[in-house]
Amino acid sequence: MSDANGARQTFKISTSHSLVVGNVRGGNRPVFEQSVLSDVWPVLRLDVVSQPFGMGNVGFGREGHLACDSRSGHREYGIPSLDARCFAGTHRRTIANVGVVVQLPLLLLQLFTGYRYFRSVSGASDGRAILYALTLVAYPAVFHFNGGLGDFRMDLSQAYGYGAFLAALLLARKKESIWEWVAVGVIVAIVSLFRATTPVYVVIVTCFALLLDLRERGMRASVVGYLVMGITVAALAGWFFIGNYDFLHYYYAVWNTDANARLPLLEAIRHIHLLSKHIGLYLLSALLLSVLAGIIDHMRYRSRSVFRLNWVALIGGLVPITYLVLSGAGLNPFVSMVSVPGLIVFMLQPIDSDAAAIPMRYTRFVPLAIAL
Repeated sequence: MSDANGARQTFKISTSHSLVVGNVRGGNRPVFEQSVLSDVWPVLRLDVVSQPFGMGNVGFGREGHLACDSRSGHREYGIPSLDARCFAGTHRRTIANVGVVVQLPLLLLQLFTGYRYFRSVSGASDGRAILYALTLVAYPAVFHFNGGLGDFRMDLSQAYGYGAFLAALLLARKKESIWEWVAVGVIVAIVSLFRATTPVYVVIVTCFALLLDLRERGMRASVVGYLVMGITVAALAGWFFIGNYDFLHYYYAVWNTDANARLPLLEAIRHIHLLSKHIGLYLLSALLLSVLAGIIDHMRYRSRSVFRLNWVALIGGLVPITYLVLSGAGLNPFVSMVSVPGLIVFMLQPIDSDAAAIPMRYTRFVPLAIAL
């Protein structure tokens, strides 16, 4: 690890490569001479412990234990840095489970909020709501060895947390309870502490939802809930962004090569292909059939107004992937995962209504079959 003066040290890895890490004297900006992917650290054995990303400064020590530098921690990740300290001293034989344990609360949160949305807003039965919610936490990317639940990347954590935010927001907009908005704020604060880029997506989606509510319900009935949500987020997570603003700005706006790649549009559009791989060909095909069936049902039995589409879920799914493409972000294969929950919610429930659309005979069990 770096000493108090920010001196560089070389850490030998079993693959005979070396990692040179240091800090700018008098500051906390990282200096990397050779980068090792942060997400492969669980399978490497370090002679001396350090790691530039992941759960704080974490790695395998000489004694075969997980250790971490309690003095530092990655300020682009709030909660995982705290978790790293909790798991210090864990033997490497159990380290494969750490990623699952740390992300399990987010998985359960996504499952719970998804169930509540499908049960209360969509009008699904208990069994069907559970199956729909399971689809939000069990799409193919979750089981991939590289980027899945056991790999402990921030991308999946962000996807679960962001999906929970979308489900909670969709529910709060239909409920006349201020506590639902407090819950949305708590969820946003949690996922923002898991990954500092989350507020960018949250702000865009929230502004869009507010505009829709202003159109449908008016100023007074709409603004209060969003104010409560904003105050809750500021109270719970504001300290993190204020205290680490300089580092976060440097990390994402100056140093980060993916965020500043500025790829041409024709190349950046490959993010869409990477997103489709997270959902998988078979599940994506079934979901597209589901959304088509749902829209046909609604147009046949209810209304043809485009404003009845589940716009918040759709925009929630499109905002992250659109941002990645238009900004020309580097082709990190995992960053588009955050778009998955919103798209799944929209394709399972394409119509924004307080009750499920009247189903046609041959489409009644399509979403259920997808979830199974």
